[in-house]
Amino acid sequence: MRWYLSMTPPAARPQLWACLCVVGLLAVAVAPHSFLFEATDWETVYLPAAERYERGEDIYDDTFVYPPFMVLIAWPAAHLPEPWVRIHLWLSCTAGAALLTCGAWWLAGGRFSFASRPREWVIAGVGLTAFLGYVFEVMVNRQTDLFVGGLATFGAWLVFRGKDWTGGALIGLAAAAKCTPLLFAPFLFITGRWRAGVAVLLTTAVATLLPDLFVRPPTNRPRVAEWADRYLLPLGKQTDTPRHQYAAEWSNHSLTGLALRVSSYDLLECVPDIRTAVKENHPSPTVVKVAAGVIGLGFLGMAAWRFWGRYDAAGVGATLCLMLLLSPMSSKPHFCVLALPAWAVARAGIERKRWDLIGLATLTGVCTLLSAKDLSGGVVSTTAMWWGVIPLGTTALFAGCLLIPRTPTPIQFVPVEGTAHVVPAQPQ
Repeated sequence: MRWYLSMTPPAARPQLWACLCVVGLLAVAVAPHSFLFEATDWETVYLPAAERYERGEDIYDDTFVYPPFMVLIAWPAAHLPEPWVRIHLWLSCTAGAALLTCGAWWLAGGRFSFASRPREWVIAGVGLTAFLGYVFEVMVNRQTDLFVGGLATFGAWLVFRGKDWTGGALIGLAAAAKCTPLLFAPFLFITGRWRAGVAVLLTTAVATLLPDLFVRPPTNRPRVAEWADRYLLPLGKQTDTPRHQYAAEWSNHSLTGLALRVSSYDLLECVPDIRTAVKENHPSPTVVKVAAGVIGLGFLGMAAWRFWGRYDAAGVGATLCLMLLLSPMSSKPHFCVLALPAWAVARAGIERKRWDLIGLATLTGVCTLLSAKDLSGGVVSTTAMWWGVIPLGTTALFAGCLLIPRTPTPIQFVPVEGTAHVVPAQPQ
């Protein structure tokens, strides 16, 4: 630390200490869910898959449906005693939360400072309202979405800072773990970040095959081929049942999940348990998926037209929103990556006094609060999520990213003591 401080300019040292304080607060925030509560997905899904992987067995079952690289995240804890398993989880969640928070705040134009202006606190609060509830969902369920989202968001910030290969490699690791961050590759290509796009594709390919190099698969086939046959290819097959293959009808909040849920099911009861029934004359699931796909293609077209040749926080935020909306399966914890688009839209609206952007950020915050069972109650939250309050809020942020005005010149951080803003860089 002393060496790092000696290499840090004096004007930037307050930012360093403020950033370290934020990381410390995040470590304290994720500790209770890492150490105090009962076992959830980490112990029942990831660790059993890691244990099967270590023994050279088939890693896939009805619960672990991720690409093979995901098993390497839990592998270090596969043979550790119980206290160290919790410590491994705590460190992973803290690292993911730090990467996600710092990458999103910096890329959205913020700076960590002990003397921030009141407007910075307002921007931070509006953004937190839009995504903080999903962060708690990650911690409650002990999922890996904070770590994966942190890799993608921090990698996008590194690309913004000109570190194309490093940033692209981090995004590639996130894509190898969850597949949907692969959407960054075409985004980087259309914005002129060719090296970063190539790094995403190369890192994804290498990381996907990495588990086979450490432990040979039980068959002669690569694990990624097994995963594609079991879980990826069936998504495109015709079926007579409207239910998503790998999730309950009420827990998929992507465009496809919302379309299948609303068109094919009736919500009968919210508490104490959720009960649903298939509609008698529901449309063909294939037709519903095609309709959702057409809407998704329209979103992609708008994003490509708006951000062609433009790499900034708005474009990255729109890409993160599309990751969630276009995914075959987006559960509630996945939406923690909305940190960047929430802060980007809130900053643009407040600093430019754009009431349309402020309204969209506020709408997303209201949607997030409605989906929080502890705040709105079981009946209200379940009903709101059933009718698409989560994809509605995500679509609002996507629209806000499209409406953020294009910056006429590149932007860069200016180390002004006690401030937290970005200004246009002078043309070379």
